[in-house]
Amino acid sequence: MAFLKTIQIVLVVIAVGVQSGESRRSRLPPNLCYSEIGLMYETFSTRFQHPLVDATGQKCYKTISKRRLNTMYTKSVMDEAFANASAEVCPDWSNSKKCLFRHLESRCNSTQVERFQEDSLFNYGLTMAQLLCDPPENFNFLTFVKEGAVEDGFGACTGTSDANRELAACMSKSMNGKDFTSVSFQETVRGIHQCYIPLIKSCSQGNTTKEVHLLGLSNQLEQARLASYDAVWDQFKVPASPLLDLQNLLK
Repeated sequence: MAFLKTIQIVLVVIAVGVQSGESRRSRLPPNLCYSEIGLMYETFSTRFQHPLVDATGQKCYKTISKRRLNTMYTKSVMDEAFANASAEVCPDWSNSKKCLFRHLESRCNSTQVERFQEDSLFNYGLTMAQLLCDPPENFNFLTFVKEGAVEDGFGACTGTSDANRELAACMSKSMNGKDFTSVSFQETVRGIHQCYIPLIKSCSQGNTTKEVHLLGLSNQLEQARLASYDAVWDQFKVPASPLLDLQNLLK
């Protein structure tokens, strides 16, 4: 099931050029929206996740851990891995989203909210959890993963080391010199799936039936990711505090 892991790899590879700062995290001030310091991406965009705490200072936003994701990509333990990830994340996923929304409403101005909504690494983690816990209608994440993991399937075309390098190069070219942090999640997802097309065509080796099937799987995953993104962010109805916007202007 390497094709989903490929997306994570590509995002991290592209982000390497914009990473800076220290690996150790200093104590963050209260009421921080997110850290302006670009730290190493250990999982997803941790500088956005780290400040997401409840009134007692305890972390209240939880997505699928890197360890869980790695086992979900392993064909031999796929059923068990999905069950464990679901048990770990899904019972509190609704509360995790509420935690995120409370944070945005109370600590972030409208410009900062937009950064949360556009960050590719943060929203990769968010949509993975949404796909697992509350997927779009007619989309079963585990079933899709199993279909992609079959021999000579989608994963075999897009999840190899060579495919990862080609995909990363294609994505870098498609950004036309843009800073990675300025490319929105939706733009990144669409770009990745556009870059899948030549990989699939090459892998299909003239087999039209196979090519059409794999392109269909790619489109299905793209639409599911974008639908999951919309499903979460459409729930966020309250705009950022006008006072916080005023404070931002006065900085």
